[in-house]
Amino acid sequence: MISLKKYILFTLLLSFFSCMNPNKDVDIPENVIPPQEMASIFKDIHLTDAFLLRKKLKVNKNYLEINSYYKEIYAKHGYSRAKIDSSLSFYSKYPELLSSIYDLVLIDLSKMEDTIK
Repeated sequence: MISLKKYILFTLLLSFFSCMNPNKDVDIPENVIPPQEMASIFKDIHLTDAFLLRKKLKVNKNYLEINSYYKEIYAKHGYSRAKIDSSLSFYSKYPELLSSIYDLVLIDLSKMEDTIK
């Protein structure tokens, strides 16, 4: 499990490297989860990470409980962890594209925050 701080650092690094990648038009293979769906999956993962961080669960002590939360995300979206991981691996080769997916995540999270306020 990756902590919220690591996700934020990862996102910032991707934003930085996206400026250096000229690949704007990337053909996404059929076996890769579409960007909009990846954004929704990432959003749920980030929300779960934040929830688990607030619960202060320790990975080594509460592995089964923590893992069950992520399994719910996979089931909700209809993808296996392997499919999500392989799609993330593909998008990681194109930082600008991955950054645009995270832009969608931030938009969704901002909407959620506005709704709560």
